Amino acid sequence: MDIILCDDNEYFLNFLYDKLANYLKSKELSFKIRQFNSGEELLKHNLDQVDIIFLDIIIDKLDGIQLARRLRKRNPDFILVFVSSYIEYAHLGYEVKAFRYILKEDVDNLFDDMMDAILCEKGYFRTEITLDFSFGAETFFTDNLIYAESKLHTVCFHFHGKTRHLYSTLDSIQNILPIEEFVRIHKSYLVNIWHLIDIKNYTAFLDNGIELPVSQKRFAEAKKKLFIHKRESMKI
Repeated sequence: MDIILCDDNEYFLNFLYDKLANYLKSKELSFKIRQFNSGEELLKHNLDQVDIIFLDIIIDKLDGIQLARRLRKRNPDFILVFVSSYIEYAHLGYEVKAFRYILKEDVDNLFDDMMDAILCEKGYFRTEITLDFSFGAETFFTDNLIYAESKLHTVCFHFHGKTRHLYSTLDSIQNILPIEEFVRIHKSYLVNIWHLIDIKNYTAFLDNGIELPVSQKRFAEAKKKLFIHKRESMKI
């Protein structure tokens, strides 16, 4: 991973470097971390392969939002994390697609959870499984599965743009899919939490426009799981 830290506070810059290095070593990931004390110096360097940029919201002559706009023009795909002493600027992070806005005083407590979320976003924690569908075996990432539907003795797997069928039960499928990634909303439906937009009036609204019924028995548990998921995956 190619990571950039930009902050005009030398002490905090070194503190953040140590936190990152220790975390990435614990995950056995290779990495390169570059440190900058000014926005002007950062802008002189190649950013094409950068994965993550940690940026102070106020840094020397450039404010962090202005700097982030210039960085985004050169590389729109990196993950941006603002680390600041000032909570009042947090709402501005949306303008430059910040992944997180964290107060410096909270870094110690929130760092590992934040990095786990970043690695998930980068695809490091994706689960890959192989199933023997009706036409033959196929391997897929579970986050690409929108929902699974039970029809008599067959389970239909709904992806964006395709459907696959498997002779099985929904209970059996639920047991082999990541428990933290899927929520049972009905005896006939198992939904990927990442594709679930909302649950209300006993209806589940998915990001592909599909609406599915939520049983009264499973409504409270499904609603709670969605609430926890949204809270933990908030960008800012």
